Amino acid sequence: MASLDTPRKRAFVQLEGRDFLHPYLKAEFEPVYSLEIVRQLPDDAPEDAVRVCIAGENDTLPETDAPVLAVPEVIGTGMTGMPRRLAEDVAAGRFYLIRDTDYPRIRILHATDLASAARIAAERGTSGIWSLDDGKNPTLNELADALAYRMNGKRLFALPRKWARLFGIGRKWMRHNCAPARFTSFAESAGFRPNSVCEYLRTHVYDENSL
Repeated sequence: MASLDTPRKRAFVQLEGRDFLHPYLKAEFEPVYSLEIVRQLPDDAPEDAVRVCIAGENDTLPETDAPVLAVPEVIGTGMTGMPRRLAEDVAAGRFYLIRDTDYPRIRILHATDLASAARIAAERGTSGIWSLDDGKNPTLNELADALAYRMNGKRLFALPRKWARLFGIGRKWMRHNCAPARFTSFAESAGFRPNSVCEYLRTHVYDENSL
């Protein structure tokens, strides 16, 4: 076992925005590595350092020889973007289950799985760009229902489709476009098995140390 005085290897994670991911990355990397979350990977990183880039799949992806994880929407404490807006609508009672309606699907990933995949990708060190999601692509109403369950079983009210159309309810969620993955699947390439986000929200036992 290494001495407590032995310097830890360094890990660099390139990440711009999505600051809510920092605690997840620290929980995954810092037991082993000295982690630095940066906007651009340094040119003078130590040779034994591990590196990975995380970017939104629709963002301008970095030109680097480090592995790049291109991710869709991410669920987690402090989440931003569309998942946050959906959670806010669920919490405020503004999301309705519209009967006889096919909701669009969403490519989604939980922050715990993203952090785990980032460490695996960094340690593999294989250059390339990979897409990563939970592999389930739930419908928006399935995700809303899982979020409601996480909110102490909050009830989602159902509406007949004709009423929803008459009052324009749910229109903004029906416009969501679930774009396919742009790159090779990291899960398939690395043998990584992310959790179903909806199942995780329903079954994970949270405690005081949970993020």
